[in-house]
Amino acid sequence: MLWHPSLRYYKREAASVVKLVEEYSNPNIAGAIGLHGETMVLEGFARNEFVMKGRNARSYGGKEWKTTGHNLDFIFERDDVAYGVEVKNTLGYMEQEELRAKVEMCKWLGIKPVFVARMLPRTWINEVIDRRRRICADY
Repeated sequence: MLWHPSLRYYKREAASVVKLVEEYSNPNIAGAIGLHGETMVLEGFARNEFVMKGRNARSYGGKEWKTTGHNLDFIFERDDVAYGVEVKNTLGYMEQEELRAKVEMCKWLGIKPVFVARMLPRTWINEVIDRRRRICADY
């Protein structure tokens, strides 16, 4: 943490920030935030007339993903197009290997990947866009 030299009680301010981070890092709080993110995504897709075809799913259209232990939070369909949706509403980044595995899972299942995340590094976003372009070109 950086503080302006004129701040007299910087240790007090630092302790306050650490306490806040620890509070939001509590597994109960983090879990509740994650569930709230999933609820918002579910509501948003439902309002736009997407049909949920799976939750915590690893199979779709007669195919099952067995390469890793990952699954997708949701699989939605609309206008005969399927979307594999992963929600990450956490303070930290998801693991990059998990992101790559889920993109590959979507490719295997023949669905388009969608990531709803609080934040991701720009390079990861570009990687997903590039991979999605290649996947979508196959359809």
